[in-house]
Amino acid sequence: MEYKIQTPQNGDYVLVKVYGDVTIGMASEYAKNATTEGTKAGINKMLVDVRGYRSATKVLDEYTFAHGNAEKVGISRAWKICILCDVGDESFEFLEIVMRNAGYNYQVIYDEGKALEWLSSGYSRNPNHFGYQ
Repeated sequence: MEYKIQTPQNGDYVLVKVYGDVTIGMASEYAKNATTEGTKAGINKMLVDVRGYRSATKVLDEYTFAHGNAEKVGISRAWKICILCDVGDESFEFLEIVMRNAGYNYQVIYDEGKALEWLSSGYSRNPNHFGYQ
């Protein structure tokens, strides 16, 4: 397992810390485990810290994940998900686009403070939502 899942003391979100380049298999596994843990705790926010690593997924895999596989592993559109990346790492940006286009509240952010601020901000419907429930 190249990731660790924990819930910080404030219990406001599930933290996934990644320890390797992110493949679609790894992302599916940690998403399933984190959403299961979050649902049990009544949490629907996730911070995925990928700093130091990059996305190793293919564009088609990212599109397929957003348009079907994300729901299969337990991510509902009620979740608010933030990917925390290194400054200059654009390898997760296409996934952000397709996740948002599929109706998920999903954002890539490059500063930890801003990521936590976004996660704790009021939940609003995704402005790029195209009729998905």
